[in-house]
Amino acid sequence: MLRDSTSLASFADRGFHTASATSSRSRRSALRQARATGILLVNSPHRTPAVSHQPRLMHLDLLRDKSATFPLAAIPKGLDSLCVWHCKYKTLRPITELRNLRALKIASFPDDTLDFLTELKELEWLSILHLPKVTSLRPIGRMRALRWLELETLPSWDASRKRTVVDSIGPLADLPSLQHVSLLGVVPEDRSLQILTASRSLRTARLHGFAKDATAKFFAETTVQNAHIPDHALQAQAA
Repeated sequence: MLRDSTSLASFADRGFHTASATSSRSRRSALRQARATGILLVNSPHRTPAVSHQPRLMHLDLLRDKSATFPLAAIPKGLDSLCVWHCKYKTLRPITELRNLRALKIASFPDDTLDFLTELKELEWLSILHLPKVTSLRPIGRMRALRWLELETLPSWDASRKRTVVDSIGPLADLPSLQHVSLLGVVPEDRSLQILTASRSLRTARLHGFAKDATAKFFAETTVQNAHIPDHALQAQAA
């Protein structure tokens, strides 16, 4: 993390994570951007799925920001990878203005619907940890570019077997490019996986919160592997 900028220091205090650029030329360019916007954006060092086979993504982390308002004005519209981690924003609807996003990771989703995420037409990887107000996955069925989907409850919910219950997981079966799904503590009302067997693209899945026999039956009746996102679908994003 670069620390030789007053602008960067103030944003670090708010929870904005930055990564360093490798060449002096790219570092100078990044610092000019930081002074103008308050955010330093460089090629991400994080491991994310190989979105559209692009070797690098322009990535930003927003970490535990206490502001109530998503800082859209400070974020370049060309951003294509974003992590919003346990921030206090009242809504994430402004994210829809980031039309180039291909990878989006969220911890603590404040809204009661996923509907506005359908405006992110390029989104290929969506990961949400803790979405307690969401009751329907129907909007996800309209996110036709999705290839990797991870929906999870907080680990602390496991002890009490608390779940996020949605009306159906059927919309996931209709996604033409979906290769991986993780449903960890996010379950349909009927607790059934049968409708997901209709997916023709799914290759791997991680499932938790379903009956053991239902999970075993799902993997037995399909070619889907019980696995995390495969290593070959991930790549180190060099800064």
